Amino acid sequence: MTDYDSRQLNLMIERLDAFERKAINLGHLVSSLDGLQNALRDVDGQWRNAFLKQWGVLEDVYADALDKNLKEIPNEYIALINRAIQEIRRLISDRV
Repeated sequence: MTDYDSRQLNLMIERLDAFERKAINLGHLVSSLDGLQNALRDVDGQWRNAFLKQWGVLEDVYADALDKNLKEIPNEYIALINRAIQEIRRLISDRV
């Protein structure tokens, strides 16, 4: 893995940590992760597809909350978000 890609993955971890500390909202997390994964240069298609599947869960939850004009994430979505974040963390740790 290149130093460049390693930095992008570490930035992903920082964004996940910030979200869990409530320092950033879900929209910021979704946007940040999307930009960072697009910046990765040396990842195989299987890894990227697995990442995008979990990122898509976060994006879907965010889109639904926006569509319903919700100010906070409903409790029924918290488990989905937590599972997606856990899987993204696992995918990142497999690459680092």
